[in-house]
Amino acid sequence: MQYSAKTVVYFFSKKEQSEFWLLSNMAGGMEIFWKGLGFYSSVQLYQACKYLPDVECIPKSATEPVEPNVQKRILASKNPMAAKMTQKCAYKDGLMRRDWEEIKVECMLWVLELKLRWNPKTFGEVLKKTGDRTIVQKSSKDTFWGCKQINWSTLKAKTI
Repeated sequence: MQYSAKTVVYFFSKKEQSEFWLLSNMAGGMEIFWKGLGFYSSVQLYQACKYLPDVECIPKSATEPVEPNVQKRILASKNPMAAKMTQKCAYKDGLMRRDWEEIKVECMLWVLELKLRWNPKTFGEVLKKTGDRTIVQKSSKDTFWGCKQINWSTLKAKTI
């Protein structure tokens, strides 16, 4: 699927299309609460959902004692990038939930609903600004959730 960058709302970084940066799961400052737990960003909750509560691994790069439980390590992360990066060893070792590919879209929708519920004045206002335009995540790597820019005015994505 191809999109014209002129007719969609896209987000990539705080600098590029900054008015829509809050659409990103990497955008901090929009806490989410669920079952008494607080999450600094939607990516933190999404990453934690990839693993069952008993999954453990220690990154090979660890130079000091590290919490072995992947969910606990993700939940202890203080920023969105740390939440994403702290689970890499479990991802590489194939320790994700077996049903993850089947449930990841439903999980993302649930996380986004919680993001809107807890952040109606920030996230909700940005969603309103998008109007009826398609929302696209520009990415240089992610071919599932994101689109790659193929020239100055065109974004290309896989069809989900």
